[in-house]
Amino acid sequence: MSKTIIAWADHSWNPCTGCDPVSMACIDPAGRAGCYARYTCGWLHRVGQEKYRNNFKFTTHPYALAEPGKRKKPTIYFVNSVSDTFHEKAPLEFIQEIFRAMNSSPQHRFLVLTKRVERMLQLDSQLPWAPHIWAGVTVEHPDYLHRLELLRQVSSPTRFISMEPLLAPMPQLDLSGVSMVIVGCEKTPGTKRPGRPMEEEWVRQLRDMCLEQGVAFFYKQGVRNGKVVETPELDGQKWVQMPEGIVLEKNQG
Repeated sequence: MSKTIIAWADHSWNPCTGCDPVSMACIDPAGRAGCYARYTCGWLHRVGQEKYRNNFKFTTHPYALAEPGKRKKPTIYFVNSVSDTFHEKAPLEFIQEIFRAMNSSPQHRFLVLTKRVERMLQLDSQLPWAPHIWAGVTVEHPDYLHRLELLRQVSSPTRFISMEPLLAPMPQLDLSGVSMVIVGCEKTPGTKRPGRPMEEEWVRQLRDMCLEQGVAFFYKQGVRNGKVVETPELDGQKWVQMPEGIVLEKNQG
């Protein structure tokens, strides 16, 4: 468990590490990995952290299940920031252990983001979703809009979409059943250089859809003067909205 540079969470919690590419956001057309998780696992492996001894190979860490319960201050956790909770190699029993740990700490908010929404939905009836456990999917391109339709069927009371990296403009979206949309450009791992291009007008169109439909909008990162910057302004203001009136630690004071 550690503080995170990811703008929409206070801390990351990784009872799993490692993953495998499943969609356009994972690897660019030239075959280069643009994955934050892969870069992070590789770096921590190289510096000798025991938890990352398997580098980017999917691995479960049962000892990490107790970590959120040790922290009493209400916190927003990004669950498995360097993995995918619904990875095909994650045993159902271990996923259920993750959910038991989350349900034992209702003072926190847990954001569970996946690209494997099909498995999330398949296991839905066997998982104890609760209001403080949010279900999210990555939708980086219109080719993956089916994930949004499947997300709507998941039992979590709070659902969110991450459109990072946003790789193409989106059509007009029906955001019913969605509480938050996160948007960001691609960043070359380990640098402040942008990856594949993202047009600010694509961001503006999504912002407007959220405003029209009463959905929280979080503009996570964009490009300014050739560099990636966190929570940039759009039309004169920052957009760091969260559902339920929640304020992140890093935005307090």
